[in-house]
Amino acid sequence: MKKNRKHILFHSKQRIWYAFHSKDEYSIHSPFLFDLFTKGLKQKHKSIEDKICEYLKHKMPIVSLNIKEADSNTIDSILHKEDEIAIIIFQIRKTPEYFSQWRNIVNKQQNNVFTLEFYKVGVIIQSSKFLRSQHLVLKKR
Repeated sequence: MKKNRKHILFHSKQRIWYAFHSKDEYSIHSPFLFDLFTKGLKQKHKSIEDKICEYLKHKMPIVSLNIKEADSNTIDSILHKEDEIAIIIFQIRKTPEYFSQWRNIVNKQQNNVFTLEFYKVGVIIQSSKFLRSQHLVLKKR
């Protein structure tokens, strides 16, 4: 019972934080990300994961991971293999531990890497189009 209350409190806090900190398409200055947000996420009746995969599959290779599989070493090894790649990580807010793991991954990223955070999904995009590292929390459409 105590654990259930802890998870409910965690999710309630996360939803409030997300509502106040997430950005929409008008806060995005990168042409690549603006295009992803306005064209890729526009499709109706698909999950956010499917929308991102559908849009990015023609632009770069994609790797999908559950947050359980996504530690810093795994992410680093994937990023070192490719110049341009997208990594989609699922269930980032399922538990406080998973969200902490996601935050550690985000904080470790270096130049040419963009991290995007939707409520349940995290996306890491490495591309030479990005001059510096940046993290955005985005609202679902």
